[in-house]
Amino acid sequence: MNKLNLRRKLLLLSLFPLFIIMSVAMSIVITLENKALDEEVIHYKEMLITERKSQLEDAVAINKQAVEAILKNSTDQRTAINEIRRLLGPNAFCC
Repeated sequence: MNKLNLRRKLLLLSLFPLFIIMSVAMSIVITLENKALDEEVIHYKEMLITERKSQLEDAVAINKQAVEAILKNSTDQRTAINEIRRLLGPNAFCC
């Protein structure tokens, strides 16, 4: 019986360092994976913001050209303002 206990103790002593090494390795892998995920989310947000800014710049340029064309071709200022309001109404950007 004493021999069996000695074997178990030796087995536990040999497995304990392996368990510690595996735990450390797993924590390093998990930390690196979380860091990579955070960086990917930040990059994705930056891409979305850049894309949206580009879309807004295009929309503003188009609306500006449309307003300039209406003002250039209109003879009555009141009609031009109403036409511009009608044109820009759906394109209003909310907060």
